[in-house]
Amino acid sequence: HYGHQKIESLAQFLIGLILSVTGVAICYSASKAIYYHETAQIGLVAILAAIISVISKEMIYQYTVIVGKKWKSKAILANAWHHRSDAFSSIAVLIGVGAAYLFPAWRILDAFASIFVSVIILKVAFDILVDSFKNIVDTAPPKSLTKKIETIIADFPGVLEYHKLRIRPMGDSFVMSLHVVVRDGLTVKEGHSIATNLKKKLMKKHSCIMDVLIHIEPKVL
Repeated sequence: HYGHQKIESLAQFLIGLILSVTGVAICYSASKAIYYHETAQIGLVAILAAIISVISKEMIYQYTVIVGKKWKSKAILANAWHHRSDAFSSIAVLIGVGAAYLFPAWRILDAFASIFVSVIILKVAFDILVDSFKNIVDTAPPKSLTKKIETIIADFPGVLEYHKLRIRPMGDSFVMSLHVVVRDGLTVKEGHSIATNLKKKLMKKHSCIMDVLIHIEPKVL
């Protein structure tokens, strides 16, 4: 699971880069059009094509989001935003060509709308890149969560001490591992019971915890 999460985070990071390039390319093209006053002849076919493009790409986005949430995959959700960026681009084109068709003097509006869309795409790309980077480098969980987890472990019946507590992100969840020190002389069954019940309590109290690996150690006098 941990290796799979790393691969997914890298895929998410790549999608963020693609969105960044897309946003920069749209902004550059629009800025160039404004600077050189480049306009194009607009027809009803272009408007119809823009409408179809917006609807189809938004439908693809909605479907991809459903799949991403079902499988709890940030890479798929990031890819959904890639589709939505296409829809945003088509909306900008629709606004531009629509205004240009109705008001020929406003044909340059298409370029301004494209710049606005590029800003939105770059903002989404930045959020995706930051989120994927945090997962790649194993960003620590919030201190408040760590403190609550430590309190549960320290106060749990049968636990004398604990150490080597590690909490790693896995998508929107976390996986844990720790060593728990128990009274010397406990049977294997008793030690296993402490570990099992502690794991259940941690996962019940904090739904964001996906899995807990507990290593039992006897108290050395």
